[in-house]
Amino acid sequence: MVAGFSHTCFVVMQATMIYREVRPQMRTRMLGLLSVCIGVGPIGFLQIGFLAQTIGVHAAIVTTALEGIVAMGLALPLWRHIGARGPSLADVR
Repeated sequence: MVAGFSHTCFVVMQATMIYREVRPQMRTRMLGLLSVCIGVGPIGFLQIGFLAQTIGVHAAIVTTALEGIVAMGLALPLWRHIGARGPSLADVR
């Protein structure tokens, strides 16, 4: 019950944060991005399930975490470029 309540709060806050923090002209774009991120979640679930069956649960979790760290590292130059050319998403109120 606690996990269900916590998950409900998390889901509600995702959209609420966008409504509160993004200026009205950008809301539809940001909500679309949120939908895309939620929509590709099952791909990750399938991957981690396959890895867990293949190499074990612990190794699957570590592998997935390392993939995320590598992806963030690869995206860092793009983030810096976006930050250098103008306001960030936090500034689009």
